[in-house]
Amino acid sequence: MAEEHARRRRAAGALALPAFALAAASALALSAPAPADEGAPAPAGAPVPAGGRAVWVTRYDYRSADDVRRIVGHLADLGADRVLFQVRGRAASFYPSALEPWDPDLGGGDPGWDPLAVALEAAAARGLALEAWINALPLWKGTAPPRDPAHPYLRHPEWVVVGDDGAPQARSAHYVCANPALPAVRAHVAAVAAELASRPGVDAVHLDYVRWVTDLEGARDFSHDPATLAAFRAATGLAPGEDPAAWAVWKAAQVTEAVRAVRAAVRAARPACRLTAAVFPTRASRARVGQDVEAWVREGLVDALYPMTYAADRAELARRLDESLPLGRPEGLTGPPVPVFAGVAAFRHATADETTAQLALARARGAAGAAVFCYAALFDSADASELRERDAGLRAARAAAVAAAWSGTPRGSPPGRR
Repeated sequence: MAEEHARRRRAAGALALPAFALAAASALALSAPAPADEGAPAPAGAPVPAGGRAVWVTRYDYRSADDVRRIVGHLADLGADRVLFQVRGRAASFYPSALEPWDPDLGGGDPGWDPLAVALEAAAARGLALEAWINALPLWKGTAPPRDPAHPYLRHPEWVVVGDDGAPQARSAHYVCANPALPAVRAHVAAVAAELASRPGVDAVHLDYVRWVTDLEGARDFSHDPATLAAFRAATGLAPGEDPAAWAVWKAAQVTEAVRAVRAAVRAARPACRLTAAVFPTRASRARVGQDVEAWVREGLVDALYPMTYAADRAELARRLDESLPLGRPEGLTGPPVPVFAGVAAFRHATADETTAQLALARARGAAGAAVFCYAALFDSADASELRERDAGLRAARAAAVAAAWSGTPRGSPPGRR
């Protein structure tokens, strides 16, 4: 995904969907697992522009208003036309929220400034669209619990997924995630998305981590809490172990229900606001985490897709593009196709030439554009873990490569169905 934790670990529908059921069964066998009029709805089917040029900016990349302004300025100079700006990582906000507390990374409590407002103002001044990026289902990250008693992790322990060993997911360096099969979880995530969609100037809500969590060892299956098991039995008459393929398809349908709830809430909050999603890059990986993306597209739930086709080399990127670009035109689609933007993992590139080549490959393969992961792979960041003196020259070279690749790309309307 954008799933910003993946880079840190490297320095991660309905029951009657035969094609997805097959993919899910296969995955189980393998693993044994320019802004539109603010008042008007976003009509589907607008032409895809010549090229989208986006960069993911993680919540680790900024700690001050000056950081945010500098980031937006760098991206505008780079030739980007949009910024995927993270404002929620672990059920805590980087903007004033009526639903969740401030993220403790900003010092605990109200920091006295609004990162989202600063980013929106800076982006508007430089002609960039801004997508408010949220980790949808993570509830917390870290071995110690949150300190704020208002945090959803503390207020709703019943939301935490439960493993097939009967234990709630433990806190660790990984994300502890909420259970998308619970209506209360879906309603809360939808309310957060609506809160962001109601902010003028937010072009889209960008969903990340909208999936079932997997544990660090891949040994546990989630979620085996009583409510989820009862819901599955009510729908199928089965227990998970009695039909693992049906269980996988049902779990995917719960993720689709979450996306559906977010879509409805965003439309109700501000019809012109779009909904986009970062998704896994291969059929097997999507099946493993319950992302039935084809169903989302057929139902018109998303306006653009950003598959995380992260690759260290062109051959790997080509394979992942082959399994991701068709997502925008699934079998049975009756409406217009959804644009698909290649996720280019600059942070994995040992040379700037690789960055250049991957951006060219994405365009040649027919991607609607590219999204580079991430800002800290191109520029100095507030994220100390990303900054090593020996990498400074490589970051600058990658940034120059991106700027050169994007210099001939005409600026156009914001990418995605409108």
